[in-house]
Amino acid sequence: MNKFLKKETLVEQITLMIREYIISGEFPPGSKISLRQLAQKLGVSRTPLREAARRIESEGLAIYVPRKGFIINFLNIDNVEEIYSIREILESFACKLACQNITKKEVEKIEKIKNKIEKIKLNFSLNKKRDIKLLHKLNRDFHFSIYKASKNKLLVDMISNLWDKSSCIIYYVLNSPKRINNLISEHENIYNSLIDRDEIKIEKALKNHLSISKNLVIKCIKEKDCLK
Repeated sequence: MNKFLKKETLVEQITLMIREYIISGEFPPGSKISLRQLAQKLGVSRTPLREAARRIESEGLAIYVPRKGFIINFLNIDNVEEIYSIREILESFACKLACQNITKKEVEKIEKIKNKIEKIKLNFSLNKKRDIKLLHKLNRDFHFSIYKASKNKLLVDMISNLWDKSSCIIYYVLNSPKRINNLISEHENIYNSLIDRDEIKIEKALKNHLSISKNLVIKCIKEKDCLK
């Protein structure tokens, strides 16, 4: 029993690691998950790696191609339209609940994240992969700090799953020269609506933010920028 538990824990850890590689752009869309290289890097056998890759496949982040292995999934425009249409509904609902349930401590946390994003702008360089990774993380932290304030865990889990499916492309969208400026402005509108506890305003601000994000993702796909 102990060995089984240890194996499960190892598979879970590897799954989290691969998922992070995908979301951060380390494994770009269309690339292969090399089980051999990961086995050497992590010092583990391929058995838990295969199980972790299957879990990633079940999440829709990768597909299995015979004689090639596990390939990072590349979203098409129809996929994006579907994901964002559902995200709009779920995230709008989460924001409305957050307006009702958010605490002062949670507001302070969100403000700190917002301020960190604004600081990145001062020295942001599109040639610095580190800056884009940090922006990617803080952007997610900003949103999910709001969604968690809804006090509805199932709702947050559903939103997280949808984010994971598109996050690998969002990473590349952040390379857009003017994106960080617009991102700050969009976040400011969401934040101000939140502290005013204005459910109508926050829904409008969020939908505008998601619409801009969706259009940039579609542009990225059309221009194949996310494969560079």
